[in-house]
Amino acid sequence: LAELIERSGGRTICVPTLEIVPLPFSALLSKQLQRLKSANWVIFISTYAVRYGLQCIRSANADLDGVKAASIGAATSRALHGSGISVDLECPNPVGSESLLTTTDMLEIAGQAIVIFRGTGGRELLGRTLRKRGATVEYIECYERQCPHGGLEGLPGAADHAVIVTTSVNGLENLIRMARRGGHDHILHSRLIVIGDRQLAEARTMGWRGQLTSAHDAGNQAILHKLREMANEQTDDRI
Repeated sequence: LAELIERSGGRTICVPTLEIVPLPFSALLSKQLQRLKSANWVIFISTYAVRYGLQCIRSANADLDGVKAASIGAATSRALHGSGISVDLECPNPVGSESLLTTTDMLEIAGQAIVIFRGTGGRELLGRTLRKRGATVEYIECYERQCPHGGLEGLPGAADHAVIVTTSVNGLENLIRMARRGGHDHILHSRLIVIGDRQLAEARTMGWRGQLTSAHDAGNQAILHKLREMANEQTDDRI
């Protein structure tokens, strides 16, 4: 995304707001992974779920033979394809659990066994809804999200006409935490682009004070389109 923005004439500052840490392989995790052979579907929530989930599968000498794979997001699908895993179902736009649940495969799911690879503390909507539809669901948590220890020194704020882009609720939550921790509350008055209505509502709840808008999906082109719209509103923007 940063390269795309700069090729389009913008200037970017990349600030990590999520530190992804794999969870240690355990006997409990090994037992969970051995049950994959009886699953009908595996769902990968993110690229990290693919990376660390497949590492765990290899460590347990398990496999996904005969199991259908679903992904949330085009990047997650690319990660699966890059690892030699066929994607049987990709979440439609707008990307998220809500959209995946509207697909025919996830509507007609009664009696099937589903394994969801995700990080710790993920949302319960997907599993809860699938259980209500008659499926059995098991979560395999293979990584955790942590807030980086770094600060936000040098990050422009509203006075610099900056536009901040964040693509996850966890990333936004950590950005606000980092701003308040370091005494950079001025950043919360900047214009902010998030992904979808859910993140928009979360940003308001968390106390973001600047202008809020959302891209219709997490794709780079959708975000760039929204940035161009905002740039047309005010010249000499920094992104």
